[in-house]
Amino acid sequence: MTLKKIPAAAALFMTLLSAWLPVVAGQINAGRQPRQRRRLTEAIDNRRTVLLPGTTHARIRQARDQGRVRADLVMERAILALRSSPEQEADLAGFLAQQQDPSSPHYHEWLTPRQFGERFGVSAEDMNVIVEWLETRGLHVDQVSNGRRQIEFSGTARQIEQVFLTEIHRYEFNGEMHVANATDISIPQALAGIVAEVVSLHDFVSKPKLQRFQSLPNFTFGGRHAMVPYDFATIYDLAPLWNQGFDGTGQTIAIAGRSNLNVNDVATFRSMYGLPEANPEVIVNGTDPGIVSEDEEGEADLDVEWSGAVAKGAKIKFVVSSSTRATDGVVLSEMYIVNNNVAPVMSTSFGFCETASPSTSQFYASLWQQAATQGISVIVASGDSGSAGCDSPSAAPAKRGFSVNGEASTPYNVAVGGTQFNEGGADSVYWNATNSIQNRSSAKVYIPELVWNESGSAGLWSSGGGVSVVHNTPSWQTGYGVPAVDPGTADQHHRYVPDVSLTAAGHDGYVIQQRGSLLIASGTSAAAPAFAGIMGIVNQVTNQANGNPNPRLYALASQVPTSFHDITSGTNAVPCAADSPNCVDGIMTGYSAGPGYDLTTGWGSIDAYVFAHAWATSTVPPPPNTGPPSPPNPPAPNASLTASTYHVFPAFADGTVSDGSYFRSTLMISNPSSSGTNTCTLQLRGLTVPGFAQTPYQLQPNGFVIAPTPATQSLKVGYATLQCTANVEAQLLYSYYSSNGTKLAEAAVFSSPPSTKVQILADTREGAQIGIGIANDSDVQNTYIISVDDGSGTVAGTVKGTLGPRTSIARYLSELMTLPPNYVGRVTVSPTTGTGTSSIIGLRYSGTVFATIPETIQP
Repeated sequence: MTLKKIPAAAALFMTLLSAWLPVVAGQINAGRQPRQRRRLTEAIDNRRTVLLPGTTHARIRQARDQGRVRADLVMERAILALRSSPEQEADLAGFLAQQQDPSSPHYHEWLTPRQFGERFGVSAEDMNVIVEWLETRGLHVDQVSNGRRQIEFSGTARQIEQVFLTEIHRYEFNGEMHVANATDISIPQALAGIVAEVVSLHDFVSKPKLQRFQSLPNFTFGGRHAMVPYDFATIYDLAPLWNQGFDGTGQTIAIAGRSNLNVNDVATFRSMYGLPEANPEVIVNGTDPGIVSEDEEGEADLDVEWSGAVAKGAKIKFVVSSSTRATDGVVLSEMYIVNNNVAPVMSTSFGFCETASPSTSQFYASLWQQAATQGISVIVASGDSGSAGCDSPSAAPAKRGFSVNGEASTPYNVAVGGTQFNEGGADSVYWNATNSIQNRSSAKVYIPELVWNESGSAGLWSSGGGVSVVHNTPSWQTGYGVPAVDPGTADQHHRYVPDVSLTAAGHDGYVIQQRGSLLIASGTSAAAPAFAGIMGIVNQVTNQANGNPNPRLYALASQVPTSFHDITSGTNAVPCAADSPNCVDGIMTGYSAGPGYDLTTGWGSIDAYVFAHAWATSTVPPPPNTGPPSPPNPPAPNASLTASTYHVFPAFADGTVSDGSYFRSTLMISNPSSSGTNTCTLQLRGLTVPGFAQTPYQLQPNGFVIAPTPATQSLKVGYATLQCTANVEAQLLYSYYSSNGTKLAEAAVFSSPPSTKVQILADTREGAQIGIGIANDSDVQNTYIISVDDGSGTVAGTVKGTLGPRTSIARYLSELMTLPPNYVGRVTVSPTTGTGTSSIIGLRYSGTVFATIPETIQP
């Protein structure tokens, strides 16, 4: 471990000295740096004040007031938040847009914290006046931030009361004693245009949002599976990146905390799970808090261990600050990371109720905005209380209505939600019965996911998601599924969270090492540092910092949708108390998953291999040389069958591909039985595939078979029948490759009974076409209806057709009906008659490039 301790007094001297020095010539491009103007044009009169509403903590309204604290109670490291001028804000908004525009000369031209302060912070002259005002009122200025948007100060309770015209009281809340200001604060009127708020004058802190369970040595217990780093690498397609040398080497990730940890736990974790030796650097910002509590230590262990487990070659810097009677230590750590440019990626797993403290959310918007300008990617957990972001995840029912995490809801950070693996009882398909000797992993393939929701009488544990009430919809937040207006409103437009998700459920939790023991942790507190690790690898692949990832991330969802696993099932509804806000019959309905973006998992989880390479190229990367392609949706548990029909080469026309590209199908079959063997035979109908053996497949108990067909350049229309002696779980993967071996698309083909309807996302922008393939494996005629809508239920067109016995069709949607220009919406295929099996596939086609269309089977 490298221990780096920053004494507060030394930090004060160095920062104040540098803040008053002239800017080094050439530090910022003078041609684009407007001269800061003085904004304090009148003397500060302490008798003329203005009230700052919303500057008391919401919890004091539920707490028992124990009266005023003693006058000499010291309150340390309070934060005076400062705002930029309207002209600076306009300049900053334009500059941020240029930093993310590849055609701009300022693309990825990141600033240092001092450069940011010189251009967008408070002028040195005004800062001098504000510091002098604080000091003449008896307060001690501890530090002026490099970004010139915050001042840390300390003083006694009586001094703070006199300066900000409030009283500091002691409160009892849930059996704990706290101190907090009893009324909203006031400031001199002369400062109203510069001072935004005092971030806090209380010691209420956010609670760690993780669940911990005792693990068992075999990592499988009570129907659960404990996930180790190489499991994560298999499930989320991270292993091919590692194999290519993209493991975060040369990158740095910062973690914010308020409790120290035992670095020996990190070393044991890395050794036990096959990770290279690498101790974190612990930076103590001020006084070392030590180990605050078991829960706080667990949060620190989780964040440090798992950011470094995903980016296993990266340097992890853990910044820890003591909480004070005035400020949460996490806030101090986050400020330190940003104002000292500690790392190009940072992760934080804490939060607060946005609706209870809009001003604090504005503070975070200011801090994360500065981070983005400096090239820092800020990753924040979306929360663990589902749609009830103001309620504790460990207590049910919810009582405070809809809300989101105010730290995650700004336009300048990635909010990471939670998913839940859906093995559906077919554990043997996805997990080996024993663990690897080398790294203790047992995961086989990607596991289907749904929205994380383990809420019930014991808690609200589920993916945080919803609508901000503070921040407007950013310009980059567009794409299929992104609400056109706030749900339930006619004309409101706000920031929607989360942006992406990763597994967060306790059912298959993350293994951590704490105090010499193996524990299982879960929650978006785990998903956030894991995604920070992925962003560290993205920085390595692109060889540069990327700042706020969201403009690129949302564009990628349209350009290369296979970068994400679209989660289309589940909700973040939670139980609620009768007569509480947004509660109907004991349930806060929250939000539902669906095709494309949604307010439960964002764009879904990540295919790390595709995501990282597509980030750099905007194209689907070549397949890794690791055997058969990894299916985006492996054999689904609800596809239990003994006989079924599949397209082997579902196509849109007979003939040959002229550019040399080719196709391959991969049939995946698993035997869910733990005792009996099974035999399956694949019969091709209307197809001739040279070199493809039609011999029976023998499946051992809990066995798994992957049977790829030979690659072919011929697009054929036909189907195949899979016949088995007993029920199996099976699925067909359809892959399209360029002539040089680049995998351009993958799509899973579902076998479904005629009564099942399939919804397919359709996006015809940029000249794209939508292809529909349907097969009828029966001896009677089937009738089907294809309808399209605009995504909100308005039907844009309907066509009805018939499919003869043992036949199939494959057509462009535009051949079947007239679509509006640049149509984006949903296509629903509904077989209505017949007794056989229908197989339906949807692909997006543009030139010679296919892209996967998310599919959802509905009863």
